[in-house]
Amino acid sequence: MKKLKYLYSLIYLLILFAVTSCAPSITIKSRADNRVDMEFDIKAGQVLKELLDMYGIPFNDKETLERIKNGMKDNTFYNVKATATGEDSFLVTGTVLPVSTQDVVQRKDSQLTLKLSPETILSFVQSLPEEFQMYLSMLAAPVFTGERATQEEYLELIQALYGQPLADELEKSSLKIVLESPAGKKETFSLPLVDFFTMTEEKTFSIRY
Repeated sequence: MKKLKYLYSLIYLLILFAVTSCAPSITIKSRADNRVDMEFDIKAGQVLKELLDMYGIPFNDKETLERIKNGMKDNTFYNVKATATGEDSFLVTGTVLPVSTQDVVQRKDSQLTLKLSPETILSFVQSLPEEFQMYLSMLAAPVFTGERATQEEYLELIQALYGQPLADELEKSSLKIVLESPAGKKETFSLPLVDFFTMTEEKTFSIRY
């Protein structure tokens, strides 16, 4: 159960980035003591921030950040901090215990790996309370619904639902993934958000040190 809760906690944060940010960033650092530090940097795009405001959805208010912080602490993270860094941005940091057997983050044989799969994400979404599923359904992302669509088809859907500006913002936005070794060696990856939303196969990012 603890493993499952950790898995869901991490995927929740990844999904949070995808649905609220035009330039999300996640840094995962492997430590010499076998623990892993994580940093999540969120910044909403102008168009998306206006959309959230229109629906009255809070972005980085004190209560939202406190819920994120408490959610991480309840799912094996510790030393958790959640701080607003601007009107449209916030930073979340935390440390997690050994994760060599986890399904999302693996640290084994001097290698740090992040794995994302549509099956794992869909399973998580279906386990959420109905109100949160309704929130995610606003984006009609295939990776959340279990359906399939090309990137072009999905962008056309977003354009029809929310207008061309948001579709354009989404098309140019990417998730930045930084993996770091205990000695400070880094590898940086970029995953387009539209690629994340229409994911059909597992995506793996790793660094060997």
